[in-house]
Amino acid sequence: MKNDRKKEIINSLKEEMDQDQFSFDDLLSKKEKRKRKQEKKFEQKIIKELEIKKDKRRKKELEETKKLEKEKIKEALKKIETEPSHTSYDENAPKVTTIESSYVSRNYSKDRKQKKEVNTFTKILLILTAIGILVFWGFNIITSFDRVNHIYTIVCSSLISFGCFSLVIAGIMNNRNPRSIFNVLGASSLLSFAIINTLVLTNVLSFPTQAVLEDFSNRNVNEAMKWASENNVTLTPKYEYSDSIKKNYVITQSEKGEILAKNIKNLEVIVSDGPNYELEANLPDMVGWDVDRVIRKLKELNFDLEQLDIEFNFHEEKKDLLYEQSKIGKMKRNEKLTLKFSLGKEEDLKPVTLIDLKNKTKFDATLWLKRNGIKYEIEYKFDDEVEKGNVISTDPKKGTKIEQNKMTVTIYISKGAKIVAPDFEKMSLDEIIDWATKNNVNLNYESEYNVDIKAGDVIRVSVKKGTVIEEDTTITVVTSKGALKMIDFKNDLNKLRSFAEQHNIKLVETQEFNKNVELGKIIRVSHKPGDVIHTGESIEIVISKGNAVKIPNFIGMTESEARNACSNVGLDCTFSSVYSSKTKGTIIDQNKTVGSEVTKDSNIVLSVSAGKAPSYDGGSSSGGNWSGGGSSSGGSSSKPTPTPKPTPTPPVCNKTTLYIYPHFIVIDNPTATCNNVKSAYPGFKFSCNYINSDSGKKGQILNSKELNGLQINSCNTVTVNIKNN
Repeated sequence: MKNDRKKEIINSLKEEMDQDQFSFDDLLSKKEKRKRKQEKKFEQKIIKELEIKKDKRRKKELEETKKLEKEKIKEALKKIETEPSHTSYDENAPKVTTIESSYVSRNYSKDRKQKKEVNTFTKILLILTAIGILVFWGFNIITSFDRVNHIYTIVCSSLISFGCFSLVIAGIMNNRNPRSIFNVLGASSLLSFAIINTLVLTNVLSFPTQAVLEDFSNRNVNEAMKWASENNVTLTPKYEYSDSIKKNYVITQSEKGEILAKNIKNLEVIVSDGPNYELEANLPDMVGWDVDRVIRKLKELNFDLEQLDIEFNFHEEKKDLLYEQSKIGKMKRNEKLTLKFSLGKEEDLKPVTLIDLKNKTKFDATLWLKRNGIKYEIEYKFDDEVEKGNVISTDPKKGTKIEQNKMTVTIYISKGAKIVAPDFEKMSLDEIIDWATKNNVNLNYESEYNVDIKAGDVIRVSVKKGTVIEEDTTITVVTSKGALKMIDFKNDLNKLRSFAEQHNIKLVETQEFNKNVELGKIIRVSHKPGDVIHTGESIEIVISKGNAVKIPNFIGMTESEARNACSNVGLDCTFSSVYSSKTKGTIIDQNKTVGSEVTKDSNIVLSVSAGKAPSYDGGSSSGGNWSGGGSSSGGSSSKPTPTPKPTPTPPVCNKTTLYIYPHFIVIDNPTATCNNVKSAYPGFKFSCNYINSDSGKKGQILNSKELNGLQINSCNTVTVNIKNN
């Protein structure tokens, strides 16, 4: 009550003061009021600035106090963690008030919680990174086997993966000591990766690489064969003529690009056999040309210079001009060609100094002698230094003054080095190639299947031990393809036939009925895919004739019933009318035995009774007696009823499928090939057409692909085209 009374008195006094103040303010002038108002604002501004400074100082002191308290608390906690078993009360330890301790502890716990959340996210990210590194490393190891730089890829991917993985593990771990070890290992691995790559890029260090297919274009086939031998690749060379690629040099190859040698089983190369001199060229009229221009043109047209007959004669034309040419227009490039050049007038021919002809080709040397009117003789001998076909020396020697009417020059042409063939049977293919390259001997490669000799090894060589041969001689090396194995023909009859024909294998085909195998398809073969086929061995094949059709008994049926029966069983029936004592319109005979099996759509001839044949008793010219053909009355003669003509029996056309087998072919004997085809299909008509062709060998059937599997019948003639040249 006392306090309430006190409050009432204070409030009343305040109200009185306010009323007095209001009365006082009313008495003041406007100028004074404005002045007091400004002073009041300034006073408030000063007070406000002082309060702000005071608040800043108080806040700073509070922050310093909190910071100091936190540091003291951290030191105390650290001391507790490091010395958990010797905790004691320290009188000198800083005293922390309850409020401050609670505030610091709360903020410290919050900081620890945030730190814990960041660490968990980081660890998850690092674990995912570690998994990614392992996947990267595994992928590089697996795919490195298909790369040329196999070892380099493994080393680099392992170093960079191990280095990164170690650093990731160090980041995951909390304990300092093991983490330091992983940091060192990771840094060392990455440093090693950088050093190795620097050494490789500067060609100081190199790693072994896997063999890769080379581009042998315009390179000697010996190089390709040696590479194939070293990398266990079966190389099959095929020779073709080429005007642009040197003889025995590779034109193209079946595989190109950076393919690993281990991924190649067979490699086919097309090898140049030099220009085809059998081809025709259009030779222009060169009369009036000088000799150098003529020779350039002949070389441009790839003429065989050895077949040129070049003459130099005294003539009114200017010296070295062509005045006569034996042929103009289209002609073979190896056809003999006579060219006559002018030596000028005889009185203008003067002695000439013999130039140095050594190392010139035979053609160039003899051409120089001819165009200078010098007579010459040629002798051949072996020489280890001068290339084959070039001049070794002359007699007389260079610099000699040659009087054309008195002297003859002898030129000695090199046969190359004298080469004695070694014992090739004791040499590997690589050794033979090295020997041939060293001695400038050309190798012609052939291959054949051989069960006893490993693929790639030499079977035989065309030159025997001790044979003396010249440089640039071509010898044939036959290598083994290994054992010939049965292909996976996948029930493709034509593919199997082509395989047999390609490898000259006798194919014995028989046919039998089979309700489960379609007509013309294979039932069984004597060899399974992958089986070795020995030399002289034949392949036996059984072909389905389809579901068998049994010949029913048509005798006694009417023609209509027989037609229905034929249709039901799938036979091609032909009907012929014949006179018979049997009921007219009934079947009285059939050309195939009842119960015998034939293929569907086989032809069968059924004989239909036409009734009894009319009989005629012969008589005089005045008439005669016909039986069954009408009657006569009153002795008068009547015109006899004509004998009905039976329906002609159509020819029986047997059908079959024609197959051309390899054993039909007799190379170099077209007539024997034709006879083999005819004897294999008796009762069928064949017309053998003998043709000259650029493809195939003499005696081969040119249209065998068209004939194989052809449905033929005995009423038609089949044309067989056989190569005759």
